Amino acid sequence: MERAVQVQFLAFLTVHDLLSVYQSGFRKNHSTETAIVYHTDYILDHMDRQMSTRTVFIDLKKSV
Repeated sequence: MERAVQVQFLAFLTVHDLLSVYQSGFRKNHSTETAIVYHTDYILDHMDRQMSTRTVFIDLKKSV
């Protein structure tokens, strides 16, 4: 049942264009590697423009 809800919810978010292009979790053809590449590009871009960047990582996997 959980899988069916996840599939329907993801379809809803996709159809209504509610997912960020940077959202990698639970999406096909996206991985932690994809997320790291996006994040690294963001940091490097800010470094080039002499801007600061802050990052917060939260692992919700064991939160239940």
